[in-house]
Amino acid sequence: MPRYLRFSLALLIIGVVGCHGSPTEPTAPALRVGRWAGSQIEVAVSETQVVFTTTTCVRGYFNRPTVGLDGTFVADAGIESMVGPPPRPPLPHARISGVVRGDTLVITARFESGANIGPFAASYLAVSPTFYPCPP
Repeated sequence: MPRYLRFSLALLIIGVVGCHGSPTEPTAPALRVGRWAGSQIEVAVSETQVVFTTTTCVRGYFNRPTVGLDGTFVADAGIESMVGPPPRPPLPHARISGVVRGDTLVITARFESGANIGPFAASYLAVSPTFYPCPP
């Protein structure tokens, strides 16, 4: 076999083997689609986005994250207050940290100032909880 063909074949094998993980290697899942709720928060997860509303009338939204093999995730979120007449000024962006353990989700939002909201715990639901409306 010519030398250049052996070299090309070796590169092809290295490329194929190096580009694929083990078939038994665990993969990180995305946050489960559906409704999550707790005593102070409701979380709606779609294929692309997560929206949460707290009983303190704060709403946040961020892209649906991938959950690490350890059950944690982080995401940048837009946060807004739902109190007062529209238009309401948005709150500063926040960094969301979350932990998923089975059917339980815990999220905390940290603002650049260092202030936190949360942690809020929620359980996976098949139906939506009932929240009372925020005051105008």
